[in-house]
Amino acid sequence: MSYKYTKGYTIQGDIKAADDTERNTIIDFGEDKIDLQTSGTVRMQVDNDGVYIPDTAADYSLKVSGAIEITPGTNAGVTFRKTESEINFIKFANASDGTSYNAYLAYQVAEHLYISPGRGADFYINSRTSVSEDPITFPFRIMDDGTARFEKNLSNATTAAASLASDISFYVSGTTDGNNNAVFVGNVVMSGGIEQQASQRVKTRVASSFPYTVADDDYIVLVEGTGTPRGINLPAKAGHTGRVLIIKDATGNASSNNIQINPNGSENIDGLGDKLMNGNKSSLTIVCGSDQWYVLGNYPG
Repeated sequence: MSYKYTKGYTIQGDIKAADDTERNTIIDFGEDKIDLQTSGTVRMQVDNDGVYIPDTAADYSLKVSGAIEITPGTNAGVTFRKTESEINFIKFANASDGTSYNAYLAYQVAEHLYISPGRGADFYINSRTSVSEDPITFPFRIMDDGTARFEKNLSNATTAAASLASDISFYVSGTTDGNNNAVFVGNVVMSGGIEQQASQRVKTRVASSFPYTVADDDYIVLVEGTGTPRGINLPAKAGHTGRVLIIKDATGNASSNNIQINPNGSENIDGLGDKLMNGNKSSLTIVCGSDQWYVLGNYPG
């Protein structure tokens, strides 16, 4: 018996599976295209544009067992495309849960991306970078009742998942040692009341070179040094309505080194072009109105 081997390319027509009694399991070769069919329906298509797997009536069109690595190259990485009436889901389920999904990541309409932990669970971000070695922390969590919770260095999962008081919708936990602060950069607008249950710390500035121009983040200005007068220049009132400033003679020599508060340009303070502080240890509390600065408190010293 002898065999004949052919080197190089062969011309091959479509291939039908011999074990398929209906002969509709096919590898269909076309012009720069290959279709893989079962029951006469295309299940996968390969052409010059890539690989296409159409939708089916089954729960999944593509099942992968094992890890997946994606190298974007010149494309956009992973894109989920949908029609206007469709909802795109990424679903997470335990193997034993059947069709009961534990969590969803979904895109429904323009600018609407939502995350649903499912089953009354919490959504959280875990700062651990490896599977088992790094300490687990839960810096951000959305509770099952919708409460947003921020806690740095929280490593106890039970504490992290514990429900907060029902009247709390936004929770930030820090420390009072200054090493774990909740910092908001820019204006924070609150339309409701504020209940403070601990001590208050405010920005305090020491001014010893004059004239001193009040900075945007100043709240209390402690005036030291000497000068005749020691000028404190206020900012223009535009954009500062409601701002409170406290100015204090910290050195205790205002009787001989007066402190002169100067509004910007032609603006006024209590109807005057400036305000003089001339009592030792005196202090002045002012607020910016829409038309001028107003004196709220004047401790003469």
